Amino acid sequence: MTSDLDAALLVALTYGGAVALAGVPVVVLAFVLASSRPAPVGLGFAGGWALGLAAALGVVVAISDVAVAVSDNADGRDGLDGAGTPSSVLLAWVRIVAGVALLVLAARSWRARGTAKQPGWMKGVAGWSARQAFVTGLGLGALNPKNLAIIAGAASSLLAASATPADHVPAVVLFALVGSIGVAGPAIYRVTGGEGAGRALTRGDEWLQTRASVLSAVVLAVLGVIVVVNGATAL
Repeated sequence: MTSDLDAALLVALTYGGAVALAGVPVVVLAFVLASSRPAPVGLGFAGGWALGLAAALGVVVAISDVAVAVSDNADGRDGLDGAGTPSSVLLAWVRIVAGVALLVLAARSWRARGTAKQPGWMKGVAGWSARQAFVTGLGLGALNPKNLAIIAGAASSLLAASATPADHVPAVVLFALVGSIGVAGPAIYRVTGGEGAGRALTRGDEWLQTRASVLSAVVLAVLGVIVVVNGATAL
C-alpha cells in the first residue's frame, strides 16, 4: 500500500470509530428488543445504516474531488500538494466548520445526559418489516446531524490525506464498515445468541439508556477539537 492510501485508511478508521461510538448503539439495542422480529428487522436496519454511511461519504468525497480539480485547474496548480492554494484552504475551512459543528453537537449531547427519551421514529417499531427497518437505517445513516458533521470532517481529512480518487474508494468502504459496528453488533448478537442474548441486551439497554449521551458528548468533543486544530494548522 502507498503511504497516501495508508493515510486515507487511517482517516477512515478514525472517523468510522467516532460514528460507531457516538452513533446509535443505544437506539439499536432498544430497536432490537422492541421488535417482534429481531433478526430481519435488526439486520435490515444495520444494512441500511452501513449503506447510508457509504453513500453519504462517497457522494461528498466525489463532489469534493471534482471541486478540488476544477479549483486547481483554474488556478493552474495542484492545491493538495501544498498549503495556501485554493483547494487546501477550502479543505481546511471545511474541517474547521465541521469541527465546530461537532462541538455544538457534543454540547447538546451533554445537556441531554441522564435522560432516556425515545426517538419519535421508533414508535410502532414492533410491527416493522425488514424493508421499513432498512429504509429507516439508510436515512439515519446518511442524514442524521451527528453523522453529517462527522462525514464532513472525514471527507475533508480524506482529501487532505490523499489526492488520488482510487485511494478514496477503500477508505469509504472501511469507514462504513467500522461506523456500522455499534449498529450491527447488537443485531447480530441478538440473531445468533438466542434468548440469552435477548436478556443480555436488555441489561445492556438499561445501562446505556442513561449513559449514551455522555459517551456521545465526549467522543464528539474530542473529535471536534482535533478537527478544528487540524483545519486551523492547515491554513
